[in-house]
Amino acid sequence: GSVVAETSTLRGQSATSIAAQDLKAVSSAEVRTIIEAQTGVLDIALTGDLDVQGALLQGDSSGTAVTVDVAGNMALASLSEAAIGSVFARTGALKLVVGGSVANRSGRVLSDSRIDTDVQGDFLNLTAMRSADDGLGLTYALGQEVSQLAANGPLAVQVGGVFSNTGLVAGSQVTISAAEIENALVVLGEVRREKRCVLFFCRGRMIGDVAFDGGRLDATQSLALTAAARFVNTGGGLSAGTGITITAPAIRFDALRYVTGYTRSRGLYSLFSGAEGRFIQSYEGGSITLSTGEVVLVADGNVTMEATSVEPESALRAVNGYTLVKTPEGVALRNAVHIGLFAFLF
Repeated sequence: GSVVAETSTLRGQSATSIAAQDLKAVSSAEVRTIIEAQTGVLDIALTGDLDVQGALLQGDSSGTAVTVDVAGNMALASLSEAAIGSVFARTGALKLVVGGSVANRSGRVLSDSRIDTDVQGDFLNLTAMRSADDGLGLTYALGQEVSQLAANGPLAVQVGGVFSNTGLVAGSQVTISAAEIENALVVLGEVRREKRCVLFFCRGRMIGDVAFDGGRLDATQSLALTAAARFVNTGGGLSAGTGITITAPAIRFDALRYVTGYTRSRGLYSLFSGAEGRFIQSYEGGSITLSTGEVVLVADGNVTMEATSVEPESALRAVNGYTLVKTPEGVALRNAVHIGLFAFLF
């Protein structure tokens, strides 16, 4: 049958096993559900699905501390700062086998040692987004916890489908193999247009700001990424201590394009209509940082790297060449306030 743990604690003093069809561990925003093996392995074997909503699943062993074997899908999510969805292998290793797909939305999959994952479907390591647009401007994600897949030791990820990351992926030696690999920065914050009019005189301005987070693939030693179809990095950051190798038929580094705004005075027009608020399209480029060794790009053709910084650039080597493209600075997208001919002339 199914096991449901809601705002409760299931704690074993030594090795603890749960075998069931489905397991659902649910917290409230204030009370966290905990399933823990205090001094042994936490072993979870399911013929169905695993759903972790703000709960903690934890084992503590010097060998393998947590094993999760799920025939169906695995969902992991955080509800609040007090209820972060987590699977944590304290002291030892974490082994994750999933027959379906994994959706980690602002949760944490962590190990004090190593992590080995074998996922037949997709693995989505995504920062949860909360956004709305009331018609007055653009509201991006207000942000929750950044999703994490991180080990103090090696991290080995085998995915049958797409591996998509907008959070943090980290380890000593990081290897990811998937049909497709996507890594992207996320935009946080909001930009709004405020317009005030007194009689025939109006003032328009932009309020708010944006920030960026996530999109990190970090290795203290080596980083190896292999995709059967394509690798795409959109504004994200890659770093390693001893070398980076990316292998895929198609490799792309794109800038993250987003809409922001600014306010500026415009000639005599500001005497009548004040500061002008405008939406503009801007971008944030990605980065590759390496301490020693090489950055090797193995693609079928030329690799386009748009607004991407490489440090040091001398370490970059592409088998079939690469092209560094500088994206133009922000381009006006549209006016938030109608200007007219008078404003254009002055």
